[in-house]
Amino acid sequence: MKMKRLTTLIVSALSVALILSACGSKGTSSSSNGGNIQLMWWGTQDRTNMTTKVIKQFEKANKEIKVTPQFTGWDGYWSKLSTQTGGGNIPDVIQMDKQYLRNYVKRGTLMDLSKTNIDLSVYDKSSLNTGKVDGKLYAIPTGVNALALFYDPSMLKKAGVSIDPNKPMSWDEYASLAETITKKLPNTYGTQNFAGSIDDLELYARSKGEEFFSEDAKSLKISKSTLTDWFNYWLKLQDEGATPPAEYTASLTDGDIEKSPIVKKDAPFGMFWSNQFGTMEQLANRKLKLALPPGGNENKPYFLKPSMYWSIAKKTKSKKASEKLVSYLLNSKDAVKVMGTDRGVSINSSVREAQQNNANDTDKEVISYVNNVTKLAGSALPVDPTSANNIIDLLTTTAQEVLFKKVTPEKATDQFFTKATSLLKKG
Repeated sequence: MKMKRLTTLIVSALSVALILSACGSKGTSSSSNGGNIQLMWWGTQDRTNMTTKVIKQFEKANKEIKVTPQFTGWDGYWSKLSTQTGGGNIPDVIQMDKQYLRNYVKRGTLMDLSKTNIDLSVYDKSSLNTGKVDGKLYAIPTGVNALALFYDPSMLKKAGVSIDPNKPMSWDEYASLAETITKKLPNTYGTQNFAGSIDDLELYARSKGEEFFSEDAKSLKISKSTLTDWFNYWLKLQDEGATPPAEYTASLTDGDIEKSPIVKKDAPFGMFWSNQFGTMEQLANRKLKLALPPGGNENKPYFLKPSMYWSIAKKTKSKKASEKLVSYLLNSKDAVKVMGTDRGVSINSSVREAQQNNANDTDKEVISYVNNVTKLAGSALPVDPTSANNIIDLLTTTAQEVLFKKVTPEKATDQFFTKATSLLKKG
C-alpha cells in the first residue's frame, strides 16, 4: 500500500510540474544551460531557409539545446505573436520590429537584455540604443539598413535616361524623371506609388527639416503642410500616369515585395530597405542597382534603421539557452556566412568584417551602400509610440482615399491629424 501511495504521489507531483512548466514561454529547461526553446521570425522563404540552416549549425554546436522554429510572412506575424502572447505561449526568442517594440515592452513581455550574459560591449552603441525603451535594453538589432532607391538599369537605358547613384535627386527631379520614363516606355510607370509609406514619408519630412514623431513618441512632429504636399506629390504623379493607378497601389501590402512593380517590370524604380535587395533581385530575376533616395540635402534626411531586432521573452524557462541562441545569431561568423545581409549589416565590427569578406556581389553592394549612407546620415529615429502600427495603418488607408479621390489631400491631412493625435493620447 505504501508503494502504491508513493507512486501516486510521484505521478501527482510530476503532473503539477508539467502544468507549471506550461505557463509562460514554452521553453523548457533540461539543464542550467540547455532546454527546448522556440524561435519565431517573419520573412520570405529565402530567409526561412537560411535561418533553418543556422539553427542546425547552432544545435550541432550546442547539443544540449533544441530549437523549435516558428515562422510566417509579415502580414500574419504580429497577429500570431499577439495571440500567443495573450495565451501565455510567447516564444522564447522573438524577431522584433521598431514599430512594435514599445507595445511589447508596455505589455511586460520582454526581458531586459542588459541583465543577461550577452556581451554588449561588441556592438555599436548608437545602434544598440535604438533597442532601449525608458532606459532599458529590450532588443538588440540584428543589423542596420537604410532606405534605398532600387532601380533597373536596363529599363533606364531603354528609356534613354541615366542617374548618378551616388548623387541624390531632389523630389521634384525624381518626379520629372518618372514622368519622362512613362512617356518613353509604353505600358510602363516611372515609379511605384509610396503615398502610404511611413518610411518614405519620414525621409520626405526630414528633407524639409521635420520629423514624423516627437522624440518622446507622444505627438506628431510633421507639419500639416508637409503631409498635404506629400499627398499632392503622389496624386499628381498618379494623374499623369507616372505611377500605377490607385487599384494597383492598393493591392500592394506592406512587406509583400513579390508584387512590387519593379519585380514585375512595370516600373524601373522603387524605394525599399537595403536588406531587401538580394531578395528583390532574386524575385525580379535580373540585375538591379542601388542609388541614394531623393531628397538628400543639408538637412541630412537619411537615417540608419535597425533591420529588425532579437528579443527574449521575460518569462522564458530557458534563459541561458535563449541567451546562447541570440548571441550565436548575432555574433557567429558561421551564421553570417549563411545569412549574408538578409537581416542587415551587422553592428558588431568584427562580424561586419566577416560579412564583407564572405559576401557575394549582391551583399557587397548592400554593405557598400550602407557604409555610404552611414557617412551621410543624420540623427536616428526615436523608438515608435505604442500606437505606431495603428498610425501606420491609418496613413495607408488615408493615402488610399486620396489616390481614389474620395477626399482631397487637404481634408485627408486634417482627418489624419485628428485620428492620429487621438491614438497617440491613448498610448
